[in-house]
Amino acid sequence: MRTRIVAACALALFVLAGCAAAMPGYVPDKGRNRIAEAAAKSKGEAGVTTATDGSYVPSAAERGYNCRRLTGIMQLKIQQVRDSEANPSGGLISSMMSKSTPRHTATGAPSAAYSPERAQLAALNNLMAEKNCGRFDLDAALKPGNTDTPEPVGAPKGKPKLR
Repeated sequence: MRTRIVAACALALFVLAGCAAAMPGYVPDKGRNRIAEAAAKSKGEAGVTTATDGSYVPSAAERGYNCRRLTGIMQLKIQQVRDSEANPSGGLISSMMSKSTPRHTATGAPSAAYSPERAQLAALNNLMAEKNCGRFDLDAALKPGNTDTPEPVGAPKGKPKLR
């Protein structure tokens, strides 16, 4: 019985000694923050900006997109917003907590009126109108239960305009 106690104490001593040896000279990986800083810097360079009032400002790259690319981006974003509202992530407690805040719908998902994705959709929709590419009816496209692929309204007929 005594040998078991001695063995358990010796094992605990080795574990604690290993931790103590690492503590005085331990320095966390200094390069780990560089990756996060580079990602934040590249995101800032890409021009993904949101104004203080929550509106989205299209980047220079987005302003250079042609009608076909803007239409494709809008179709994907609309379907992503629909999916995120139809299938909220998180567990029971998080959905109950989020239902109590005015920014969320009855399902617990962020309401489209307040989400950053909705702000981006509105800004890109206005950009499409500026370029005479047509517009999406965002309210109809984001209506719950709508599963159709959204199409722009008022798009010019015939060959799509490149710029």
